[in-house]
Formats: sequence, C-alpha cells, structure tokens
Amino acid sequence: MRRFMILALLATVSAGTLFAVPFQTTSTTSVAWKDARSMGTGGTSLLFSTGYDSFFGNPAGFAGPGSLTLGDASLWGYLPTTPEGFNNLKTILSDVQPPQPETETAFNVLLSKNIGQVGFGGSIGLGWAGKGFGLGANIVSDAKLMGTSFSGSSIVVQNQVNAILGFGLPISLGFIKIDLGVDARAFYRLDSVAGNWTDAHDLVLGALGYPYDFGALLDSKYMSGGLGYALDAGATLKFGPLMVGFMARDLLGKLQTGDVNVYDLVQNSNLPMDGNHLVVIEPTYTAGIGLKFNENGLIAPSIYAETDDIPGLVSALSSGLVDTETVLASIKVGGELRLLKIFLLRGGLNDNCLSIGAGIDLLLIRADIAMYSEDIGALDPRSGFSVRAAIKL
Repeated sequence: MRRFMILALLATVSAGTLFAVPFQTTSTTSVAWKDARSMGTGGTSLLFSTGYDSFFGNPAGFAGPGSLTLGDASLWGYLPTTPEGFNNLKTILSDVQPPQPETETAFNVLLSKNIGQVGFGGSIGLGWAGKGFGLGANIVSDAKLMGTSFSGSSIVVQNQVNAILGFGLPISLGFIKIDLGVDARAFYRLDSVAGNWTDAHDLVLGALGYPYDFGALLDSKYMSGGLGYALDAGATLKFGPLMVGFMARDLLGKLQTGDVNVYDLVQNSNLPMDGNHLVVIEPTYTAGIGLKFNENGLIAPSIYAETDDIPGLVSALSSGLVDTETVLASIKVGGELRLLKIFLLRGGLNDNCLSIGAGIDLLLIRADIAMYSEDIGALDPRSGFSVRAAIKL
C-alpha cells in the first residue's frame, strides 16, 4: 500500500511536470456531482463514503466493505423547487408549443427566482469499490443557462469522463479503526468556451422548435477539451459510533486543452487532446465528524458535520464571540434515518441552506430523491432537485 501511494504521487507529479511549460494558464474545478444521497443530507456524507460513492468522495472508503455497481445514474436540475417553478418548466417543455412570448416569460421567471441559473446535469458510471481496491469509470455532465434575463443569458456546458484506480488500507488499533485511501484519476474534460455561448436566447428557442437556425448557431460554437490527471487521498478514524474524517481531492490536477467548433467535433469526431492552454484544477480539502448509531438495527440514525472551508471555520470558532449563523454558513450538517434497513429519510443544511431527501435500499436496487438549496454567493440560495438509481451486487 505504501509503495502504491508513493508511485501514484510520483506519477502525478511527473504528469504535472510534463505540463509545466509556458502555456496560457487558468483554473477551474471538477464538474460537480449532485447525487441525491449527498444532497439530501445538505451536501454531506461523501466524507464517510463507501462503495461507488468513494469515486466522488473519500478514497478511504476503498478500505471498507466491497460492492460491485453495475450501473449508477443520477439526474439533477437547477430551478425553483416550487409549484410556480415546475409550472414554468411544464410550459417550456409542453407538447403543444406555446407562443414564443409565453416561453420567454417562463424562462425569465425561472432565472429571476433561481439567482440567474437554470439548468440540468447528470452522471452515469460503474465500478468495484471496497476491500482495499477501487476501479471504476463515470461520466458527469452539467449545463446551465445563466443571466439576469433570458434575452441576455449565456450557456455554460461542462463534461468530464473519469477513469479511477484506487487503493485502501484498513488499520485496526483495538477499539479504534483507521481507514486510509488514495486514488489516481485520468480524465477527459470538454467544456464550452467562455464568451462564445452568449446568444443563449436564440440557441435555446431554436432547440425548442422556434424559428431560429439552431443547427447553424450550434455549429459555430466552440468547445475546449483535453486530457488531465489528478490525485485524491483521505482518511477516516472510527471509535465506536464516532467518526472523524479528512479528504483532499484534485491534488496536483492539471490538463492541457485545445479548442474545436461543434461542427468539426460532431462531423469529424475531432476531439481536442492538447493545445496551448494549461488548466489547473483547484483542489478541495474537507474535514468533518459524524455519528452513526445502531448501524445494523431496524432503526439506524446517523448525523454528519463537515466543512470545505477549514480556515474560515477555525477563524469563526476562535473569534471569541461565536455567531451561530456565521458558523452554519461555513459548514454542512445533515442526517439520515434508516428504517427497517430499507427506507431512508434525510435532511440537512448546506451552508445554512435547507435540503431534504428520501431513498429506498433493496438487495440489488437503490433509488434516492432530494430537493436542495445551496449558497452560490448571492443574497438568496439557488435551489434544485436530484434523483438517483443504482444496480449493485
């Protein structure tokens, strides 16, 4: 295990060295995975992930119980999760095409109610995770319509294909259980080029069948793509029902990208593999604690608290006068209640924004749903929903 960790680190550093040439450099983050299990608990639980979730969460989960996921699919949307929001979505997607002004009004309402962001995303994947080993692959895509009004909106599209190889090491020290994990990821990234997808109004209406030349508009758009590498690592400590965890994701992550227009991409299958643009993937560091009671019982509650802003939380707690609202704005808290080993109820606060969810876990099939809100730096939170289904052994 120690040998693998050293080799994985050296391989990733070597990849970073290959990219260390005088290219134009920017930074980005990995495409977000909005699965219903985690989002239902306020964005928590991935710090103490097991099975397939460890490909997106803590690699220490590879040291836990093993499971084979034959297929895992998630779908999420960014829109106001209110009757008005769903009615406007119904208007846009109606089988009988409404007059164009009605569709434009529906988009304007959705954008105004959801902090200028409306869209959807999804993922599919499979793999083995657990008993000291992880091997999997997945695709994550996300597309958002962004702007204060539909007429001036733009489109942001992100796609990431991941191949993951990971290892975990369980350590038993009497009553204390420690799990360590590391994985290396190779991925292909394909995103819309910023500033080139600004005429979203015409493009979206053309896609919906209104008299705009959707084909010509789409063909002229540019995508930026390339191969990349990253390393993830993590650890969990368990003492009875108490759990403490830490994970670092997208360590040393980089990719070299080039541009291609959609016409060339579709007609000639011309996927850009390299170019003169170096993109650095921003790493994330997460720490937290959890409590899991009566794990094998008919009623099994668990609660989690974690933060992606460790310096901010330390500063808030050490300032003397602890402001509860300030502390809640820098952490995620959530809980899950498992009933009869089958039914799951979830709730949480994601940086002080409410989330709820539910699920069912059968022998071979698992399904989950969540409605959530999250802070994106605006006065109000962005809201959305997520559904997920998996076939596992």
